[in-house]
Amino acid sequence: MIDTSRRQFLAATGAAATAGVLAPASRLFAQAAAPHRIDVHHHFTPPGYYEDLQPNRDKRALSPTPPMVRRWSPTRSIEEMDENGIATSMMSIATCGIWFGDMPATIKLARRSNEFGTTMVRD
Repeated sequence: MIDTSRRQFLAATGAAATAGVLAPASRLFAQAAAPHRIDVHHHFTPPGYYEDLQPNRDKRALSPTPPMVRRWSPTRSIEEMDENGIATSMMSIATCGIWFGDMPATIKLARRSNEFGTTMVRD
């Protein structure tokens, strides 16, 4: 008979149970690694967008823009998609939108945003 303490028995039992649970789970995570999700709420930020927002912050009572949103780039966006298993993203302009009560500025920003979005799709 082997002399085993309760502590050793529980550790061995826990290790065996964990191995039995983690092995199937690791196969699930390995399968999930291939991009397969569709992100229907993905924002982009055209160049100069946040500079255009500055004069309109008071009109819209905009809160400060988080640094991670200000640093948006197509490369970072694709990296985040890859990290999260996202195959396709449906993109829209960043959350502040483009209307600030100034029609000429809105038209300019809309055109620039649409052209930038078209370039991203093409590239």
